[in-house]
Amino acid sequence: MKKTNKKILIIIILFFSVFFLVSRSNRGISHLKIKSYNHFPFGSNIEYNNETLIYSRKFQLHETTEDIASKNKVDSINITLPSSTWNITDLELNFTSIKLGREVKTIEDGDKVKFEELSKRTELGWGIQLNITEPTTIFGVYLYGFWAGNSPNDEILVQIQGYNSSLNIPNGTIYNSKTLNFSQIPSWNLQEFESEIQLNEGYYCLVLNGSNLENEGIEVYWRYNDQPQYKDLYRSKYDGGKWVEDGVEKVFLHKLIQRINRSYNPEEINMTVEFGGTDYNVTNGLEPYTGTLTIPNKNFSPNNEYLSLPIKNNKSIELLLNVSYYIRIQNFLFSEGNIIIKADSNNTWTLLPDINRYFYNYSVKFEYPKSWDKISILRDNGTGWANITDQIQFTNDYIIISNNTITPGAIWNITANSPNIDFTLNAPESEFGPGQDLEFSVFSPNSQGNLTFILINSLGFEEYQVIIENDPGEEVAFNYLIPTNPHGGIWKAFIFWNNETDGGFQSQSFKISSSAIPPILIGNDEEITGFIVTPQLIFIILLSAIITVSTSLTSYQIIKRYRRKIAEQRQKVFNKFMDALNLDYIIIVEKNSGINFYEQLLTTQPIDATLIAGFLQGIRSFGIELTGSEEQSHAIKLEYKNLKILMSEYKEFRIINIMKDNPSKDFHESIKTLSYDIDKSYGEYLKDFDGAINQFKGIKNLIEKHLHTSLNYPLKVAISEDIKIDSNEEELVKKALEIIKERNQDYFLASFLISSNKELNIRNIEAIFNLINKKVFIPKN
Repeated sequence: MKKTNKKILIIIILFFSVFFLVSRSNRGISHLKIKSYNHFPFGSNIEYNNETLIYSRKFQLHETTEDIASKNKVDSINITLPSSTWNITDLELNFTSIKLGREVKTIEDGDKVKFEELSKRTELGWGIQLNITEPTTIFGVYLYGFWAGNSPNDEILVQIQGYNSSLNIPNGTIYNSKTLNFSQIPSWNLQEFESEIQLNEGYYCLVLNGSNLENEGIEVYWRYNDQPQYKDLYRSKYDGGKWVEDGVEKVFLHKLIQRINRSYNPEEINMTVEFGGTDYNVTNGLEPYTGTLTIPNKNFSPNNEYLSLPIKNNKSIELLLNVSYYIRIQNFLFSEGNIIIKADSNNTWTLLPDINRYFYNYSVKFEYPKSWDKISILRDNGTGWANITDQIQFTNDYIIISNNTITPGAIWNITANSPNIDFTLNAPESEFGPGQDLEFSVFSPNSQGNLTFILINSLGFEEYQVIIENDPGEEVAFNYLIPTNPHGGIWKAFIFWNNETDGGFQSQSFKISSSAIPPILIGNDEEITGFIVTPQLIFIILLSAIITVSTSLTSYQIIKRYRRKIAEQRQKVFNKFMDALNLDYIIIVEKNSGINFYEQLLTTQPIDATLIAGFLQGIRSFGIELTGSEEQSHAIKLEYKNLKILMSEYKEFRIINIMKDNPSKDFHESIKTLSYDIDKSYGEYLKDFDGAINQFKGIKNLIEKHLHTSLNYPLKVAISEDIKIDSNEEELVKKALEIIKERNQDYFLASFLISSNKELNIRNIEAIFNLINKKVFIPKN
């Protein structure tokens, strides 16, 4: 290694010695610092043609608009913006008819694990008395229970019936009815009616009705508390073909999703609206149960095309209200455009803004450079270009295109001129031969910008092009090594300067000789034959040698690192796939209440509901809590009976993953990022969790994003000519179709496409992910 370092040191010393000799032999502008060149190949934002340069750039315009609208009987405020780039500057809200919205009222809860069974061999129905003390709207109920054996399908109904106070049983009058929604896991389950129920003050009965049950394999269990909060509520059961009383003090666990007719003034409940992370107080209006809120002079960006304004209060109740709003928003619109610079002419500027009117009182403001003049505004409504400059508001610094001049679907063209900025070109020599450096310098204008050098040979073809950034008033040198066999004659150098607001042009002619320079002689005037040796050629050879040596010393380590990186990436893909297939069941639990607000079964194999119920009860009973989970996600691996469980905890919730085998380390990281995304999207709901779970349905998309659970779904093939797939993906599609045909089914599983060869597996897994992303493989249902 030490010998290698010595060799490199000797080469570097030799390189700099030769470089010194070469630099001494160069003629021209040797005192200037040559700046780094930026080469722009074909397809860049520079276009040159016949002594004319077109420089493309984007222009910024400022658009503003206003909107006035109203929404009735809402519990939150959501305003749609034109796009996610718009900012809110002013907001006014006026509230009327502020009433109590939905709430979840817990009638009975408890820790005792006691259940009543509903089945063909026991009772075919159970009921619990409801005591409605004031006019109430019922939307649904929560029941705590589970099913075992066969799925109940639509044979068991949840009903609210009238009440026979003499016999303390349901009287057969059905106010609403729906099929039972239970899972195989003991938990709270939502039973939401298709339509709301208006109940007056009085007694009613909440019924689990299986009187038409025929399937002897169905077992449903409803949990009850024998030390209830309301001891005087009567139970009833369906026994021997009729309903009979079953006593008191054994109350089934249930919660009512209800709304009571109560109105509020905003200040009475400390009503606030969250905007930009700040809670703003709503003040009382002039009329009862009304309120107002004004938020002026803001510049808030929601970074979303939907502005969500949560409504809060100190009673943690959901409100139902009417709201009208005024909103003023702004956005920066970026327009395609260009500057045309050419000799003996003013510069021409063109903007092609895509102007679309949003809401009302929309306008576009464009601050133009002070050097611009002869500004014209053209508009094409589909009938040809019309000059509407006289309809536009002008000031010394900007123009405003107002709402009444903007028509849907119109095409816009803004043009202007600016003077050609002068600058000085310094060319000490005008004649050069083969192998020499063509050199000259430019004294740039007193503004920062770009100098574009274009060299045209004697045949009229572009020989070279380079762009150099300049500082204000800087002398910038241009250096070009003329080939050993150039086309002789007059060459021209065109120099264009431009920045965001101005442009300029200069040119210079050079005479290039095509004859060879005298050869270098060695020893007693012995000529080196076969080629011409120049100092520049020696420099290039030595530079190539140094690059070769340096590359050979480092290439092994680079290749080694590259191979390791590729192997790690492919292993991650493999782990991601196998972890998805390894996952059987996922449950997300709110920590304080123990309610499962999301669960998803991912296996076709039966899950032991009793084991899972026991595990969840153990968590509740022993109060398992992971230290530090308020700041970041923490996870532990557990084994309960024959279940392999990964439990992750973060802030208000736990994620419980039930798996066939222990997952990879990558799965732990996926669970951590999933926890953060759930908190970001649903953290506010969980802070004020009241048992309602409808708002958590979108968690399924987050789980798919992080855990790729669609790999467990039955899949089907959706072939489209518009979707491009490679040969490996095409082979997998053919294999999937063959599997569907062989099995005589309308679906296949991703695991069917995996072979015993791990290397082939990884390629197939990558292709499976691609086909799912391209929606060629899609879930069957």
